[in-house]
Amino acid sequence: MAFAANAQKQNVNLPQVLANQPLAIAVSIVGKPNVGKSSLYNAILKEERVVVSPAPGTTRTAIDSKVKINGVDYTFIDTAGLKKKEYRQADPDIFSGFQTFKSIRRSDVCLFVLDAASEITKQDQAVAREILDMQKGCIILANKIDLVPEAADKADGKMVKKGGSDDSYRNVKDYISHHFPFLWMSPLFFVSALTGQGLEEAIEAIKPIWERRNTLMDNQTLSEFLTRVLKKNSPKLLRDQKKPKVFALRQLEVNPPKFELLVNHPAAISLQFRKFLENSIIKELDFWGTSIVLKLKGKDKS
Repeated sequence: MAFAANAQKQNVNLPQVLANQPLAIAVSIVGKPNVGKSSLYNAILKEERVVVSPAPGTTRTAIDSKVKINGVDYTFIDTAGLKKKEYRQADPDIFSGFQTFKSIRRSDVCLFVLDAASEITKQDQAVAREILDMQKGCIILANKIDLVPEAADKADGKMVKKGGSDDSYRNVKDYISHHFPFLWMSPLFFVSALTGQGLEEAIEAIKPIWERRNTLMDNQTLSEFLTRVLKKNSPKLLRDQKKPKVFALRQLEVNPPKFELLVNHPAAISLQFRKFLENSIIKELDFWGTSIVLKLKGKDKS
């Protein structure tokens, strides 16, 4: 599996309409406690707006800051880290978790922060799942890369040689991708809140993802796309179901991109084909960096 950092550099020339223009792109910085979210927040804003401490759980509430970077308006949301649920969880931690969910929900794009110097945990995966379930754009930030021996030299999604073997860098990237296969469409950047390494490149990736999330594809483009896809892989007959037939594909909404597939009978369409079509939409129609929604509608239903 390869993260989208490499794939999104492709020049995709498709008819597209940008559905709306926000006052500012909403970006939340999320991750488990003590991965460096507040430090990254301060490094992006270039000032101390939130308290930074090595103790987990320093940030209890979400904090918004509006900033213009390279002519683009952003609202950055620093959030408290999500903690593992416990039977007797302290009230402030419950409140912090609620604030984190709320922050993700009102974001366009999430900066999902990992500690590159530590092992990935179930907490990390739980945060990633929340981003995916809420259908947000996602950029993965492997923070504290300056603490990792033979660290990446550039944050362009590639592990760059810096005195060590190429295999050692590839192993680090593969380790991250192995734990988050469901975020295959998301770009991965190696960053350091301490040195500022990789932050500029990561921030530059936000606007293109927002634009993809707000892109409305025309029906002709979708029709031509569906014809190509069905030639590659048509839905297979499921046991005890009607023969599957696909008639049309259209886009219903943006942010997140929501599509409707018109079929003869939704139950006849396998989960494998739905996943294949979702992945094809992301790859071929250039929705890198964000999840999409695919709904099935029976032709005989209103």
